[in-house]
Amino acid sequence: MSGHRPPRRTRRSPLRIIAYVVLGLVAVLVVAVLAAIQLINPNAYKPQIVAAVERATGRTLTLAGAIRIVSYTAPTIAVADVAFANMKDGTQPQMLTVRSIVADIGLGALLQGRVAITRLVLDHPDLLLETDKQGHGNWQLAPAQHAAPAAAPAAARPAARPAFSIQTLHVKDAKLTWHDGRSGRTTTVSLPRVSLTAGSLTSSVMVDADITAANHSLQLSGRIGPLERLFGGRGASWPVDVRAVTQGAQIQVSGSIADPHTLAGYALRVRADVVNMSDLAALSPVALPSLQDLTLNATVADQGGLVPSIQSLSLRLGRSDLSPVLPGVSISEANIDAPAPDKPIHVAIQGALAGAPLSVAANLGAPATLTGDITGKKTPFPVDVDVEAANAKLTAKGVIADPAHLRGTDVTLAARIPDLSALSPLALTRLPALRDVTFAAHLQDGAAAGGARAIAVHGLSLALPQLALGGDLVVVARAHPAVTGSLAMARLDLDKLMAILSAPAPGQVAPPPAPPRPPGPVHIFSTTPFALAPLHLADLDLRLRGANVVTSGGTVTSFATHATLKGGDLSVTDGVADLPGGRVTFALGVDARTPTPKVTLRLTGPSLATGKLLGFLGIAPLVDGTAQLHVDVAGSGVSPHAVAGALGGTVGLAVAGGSFDGRMLGPALNTTLHLAAGQLAGNATPLRCLAVRLDIARGVAKVAPLLIDSPGFAVAGGGNVLLGDETLALLLRPDLRIAGGGMGVPVSVTGPILAPRASPDGGAAVAGLAAMATSPIGDVKGIAGAVGQTLFGANSTVADPCPAALAQARFGLPGAAAPALKAGAASGVLNNVTKGLGGAGPGAPAVPNGLGGAGQLLRKLVP
Repeated sequence: MSGHRPPRRTRRSPLRIIAYVVLGLVAVLVVAVLAAIQLINPNAYKPQIVAAVERATGRTLTLAGAIRIVSYTAPTIAVADVAFANMKDGTQPQMLTVRSIVADIGLGALLQGRVAITRLVLDHPDLLLETDKQGHGNWQLAPAQHAAPAAAPAAARPAARPAFSIQTLHVKDAKLTWHDGRSGRTTTVSLPRVSLTAGSLTSSVMVDADITAANHSLQLSGRIGPLERLFGGRGASWPVDVRAVTQGAQIQVSGSIADPHTLAGYALRVRADVVNMSDLAALSPVALPSLQDLTLNATVADQGGLVPSIQSLSLRLGRSDLSPVLPGVSISEANIDAPAPDKPIHVAIQGALAGAPLSVAANLGAPATLTGDITGKKTPFPVDVDVEAANAKLTAKGVIADPAHLRGTDVTLAARIPDLSALSPLALTRLPALRDVTFAAHLQDGAAAGGARAIAVHGLSLALPQLALGGDLVVVARAHPAVTGSLAMARLDLDKLMAILSAPAPGQVAPPPAPPRPPGPVHIFSTTPFALAPLHLADLDLRLRGANVVTSGGTVTSFATHATLKGGDLSVTDGVADLPGGRVTFALGVDARTPTPKVTLRLTGPSLATGKLLGFLGIAPLVDGTAQLHVDVAGSGVSPHAVAGALGGTVGLAVAGGSFDGRMLGPALNTTLHLAAGQLAGNATPLRCLAVRLDIARGVAKVAPLLIDSPGFAVAGGGNVLLGDETLALLLRPDLRIAGGGMGVPVSVTGPILAPRASPDGGAAVAGLAAMATSPIGDVKGIAGAVGQTLFGANSTVADPCPAALAQARFGLPGAAAPALKAGAASGVLNNVTKGLGGAGPGAPAVPNGLGGAGQLLRKLVP
């Protein structure tokens, strides 16, 4: 027998065997990775890195320095002189430049196919954030246009763990520049030190940073969640507890953010204590007012939209001078309270405006109703605002039934303003010095086609000493607004109102006198282009009526018209006005839908007292009698002068009876007629008829007839008026009713309308008529038929030229007859008329050369 036992075999656990295998595989992988790092030159991948960035962003990445592997055991990669291009037309070619970047890469994460940077150091980064004049930011990136679209995944996959994360970030000597392309303002902030330190990829990050702007420093400290979450990692809510301290201010923000990558699901408590907000101006890209002793407490929470839910809002403001922003405005105390989203807002402000008390008291609806009712029911939004400033009182009271959709408005506005100009600081613009202004209006929902938002303004009333206006309007709010309704004016003192509106502001230095007009032509029709831009601001459909419009020339007792404006096409129709000289009807059209506007004007006055009408227009009463006026013209052009050069239509003026100022005829005719030994009676020369008719085509007016008839003489003629050139080509024939006499010598009137030349034209009269007969207007010889063959024939007579001339000037419409011609009066010419044309006879009235008072009339009537 043997006591020997065979040896026992050691039994190994399957788990232990698997562990050995795994460890061996890891060791092999580590060796392989280290070998790969040593064998591969990272600079060979620069083109691929640059191309990938350009495909993703549409911008160029520049890697000017070499990519170095500093350490292999814990891989550390460094790259120098990195630049990222700015947007096109940016103020600088580069949006970002960095002197050097050093990154420690976690080897374990790298083996798992992830990039985990345990430490990232940026040295001298220079970041430019800017907008262009349209407000587009250079941080708005877009893939390059030639990039191929990514293929859609075959099936939805669960979100993978982020492929990129950072544990700790250190920034040295950074610079951040903000440039506003619209205002042109640039703000630069220096960050000497920024440290975001964490013990691991998943632990909280300690924040410690210094910020400097315009020699003003700010210290930032606190704690935030792991940086990994900023790159899309999943996890619990991201905590935030950060405090910013600077001279005279401290801001504390604490709470959490559900998704810091998209800033969604935030719930934050904010507290700010600021001694003087203007001290923070260097740290802000926008101007800050000088608000003092400001305390803010609020809880803000994400509710899925742009506007957050605000709870427990409390704002306190101490004595503050707002003059730099609102001249003359100061605040002694201000309180704003919004205790909860479903609780009303209360506002109370006390202060001063230009030394007078200023107070604002408002009780408004709950903030939640502005973005959607949290109760599921429509909650009205009450409006109760009282403002007292500079002894003025303004109120707004009512309710908005559905504030989330701006529906159901029912608000009454009222104002009593002793001096409107005193409210200029609140309006942020200079207001005219209108006194004793009262205003009232009731705002309600209005009807509009297509579901557009409309506000009806009922019971509109505006009253002040110079004006009383009322009516009802509907304003349709859309991309191109529209206004419809009616307005009635009870009184308007136009001269006084315009004097107030055009008066310079108190203390304003009067503008220097206009420089002397340079030598050149003086135009009757202005060459200044029409200012038609306002015609494209909105559409209108308004009926206007009024009374008692007072001017220095008299009172318009009543007027009415209908104005429509659509897409730049203005039409004023059904116009009627009772002027001091009588009633006129009118219509005006301005079509600005094309680059060359079209202008039309129709004006009729069947029975006008010319003396009163001219006085109302501020013109010396050159003619006094009963007139019929007809104007129907149209033209196209960018200025009055251009329209005149293309004008077409008809104009007629017929006056029967009355008197006229004989000096308006000018020296040449005046001298000839004065030889009749007192036929002209100065400004009270008897008038039997005055008839003028213009037939206008392409800016050339054919004048036929042209007749001034008095018991002792007549002047007849015709010709052309070139409106574009503003020149005359007229031939006039004076005829003295002296028994036994002959015919007068014709007078040629040529040259500029404002400075015509009148001279006797005995031998050239026939040649002048022949030349005018070949003009573009037509046969001017027909003028003779208008006033009787006698005036242009030799030694013949006519009983009375007025009836035919008046009929033509009235375009066949009926009208008053001229006073009867005395029996026995005959037409002729003085034997010594030729000798008399050499100079004015004894006692001839002194008048300027040209057409005398006719020039004054033109200057008054044409802008």
